Amino acid sequence: EISACLVGSEMCIRDSAYGVHTSTNAITEIEAREVKVNAKNLGTKGSAVGLYASDGTYNKELNRQSTINVNADTLLVNATSNVGVGNTKNPVLVAAVAAYGDDIGEDDTQKSSHTATVNLSAKNIQLSASGQDAYGVSSVYGGKVTLGNEETKEIVISSVAPKEFGEQFASTKFTGLGAYARDANQKTTIVAPVSYTHLTLPTIA
Repeated sequence: EISACLVGSEMCIRDSAYGVHTSTNAITEIEAREVKVNAKNLGTKGSAVGLYASDGTYNKELNRQSTINVNADTLLVNATSNVGVGNTKNPVLVAAVAAYGDDIGEDDTQKSSHTATVNLSAKNIQLSASGQDAYGVSSVYGGKVTLGNEETKEIVISSVAPKEFGEQFASTKFTGLGAYARDANQKTTIVAPVSYTHLTLPTIA
């Protein structure tokens, strides 16, 4: 079981709560019968991400890669943040799983390949996120997320408001699967078995 809880802006990297964060030419391998990841931001700013693979934006090295592989029977990932709730002008990222790549380089003259990949292999996958701008899965700028394999029986992606925040707390915007890129040449993907994937509306835990 992996937990990250940010209770004040002085704690945690860049004022954000990450359960697992892999960045800049690194691979994180997680294997267990049951894997639980809980990222909760109780601070005043920053994001909350359960499993986060990023290309290392602050590193100028070209061709960066970052990968998270999880192999389990049961995978439970939750991300929660009360930062910015009610303020739609400055959305705060809250995601159970996020892959942030950048395959266009630092400028137009550097055609590098910056990739971020998350591969989740489990029989049962449950992803939940709750916050101002919440995603079950977010894949951005060349990121790739693969949900499940031939052994997967069920994938549930939902937005859940924890009891401690009260019934007034719910995602301002909940997106089960969100993928976007800067242009048509940038490959940003989310792969999931449609037959076993279910999205649910925000609920109170």
